[in-house]
Amino acid sequence: MSIRGVYEPFINQLEELVRKLDSEFEKPVPVPYGDHYFIFRHRPQVRSDILASFLKLVRIASLLNAALSLMEKGFVQESYILCRAIDEAFEDITFFALKIGDVGTSPKQMEMLEEFYQEQLENPSDPL
Repeated sequence: MSIRGVYEPFINQLEELVRKLDSEFEKPVPVPYGDHYFIFRHRPQVRSDILASFLKLVRIASLLNAALSLMEKGFVQESYILCRAIDEAFEDITFFALKIGDVGTSPKQMEMLEEFYQEQLENPSDPL
């Protein structure tokens, strides 16, 4: 059996789950970014740990497809790097799902959520 034959059924199930869950979330809207760009972002009012977990699930599905493509071409070590990113995303989802203390959300969870939604580049015309 080929590598694709082993992994593709699982990836297809995950992608189907992503499609079903997608309807539960408000769509991102285009916002100006720099002088000549628009990017899609979720409104601050809808940003949550559940949305962050969903977006990480989308990332996992994408990374699994990329890893599978790399493995098919013989790039096993490169696919392993993506597997580490998948593992990290899974750990983040698990961390967001934990109910900690009476409030349910720890300061560390809130800090991680703020970092997740933080923009990386202030000016896309000047990446440095």
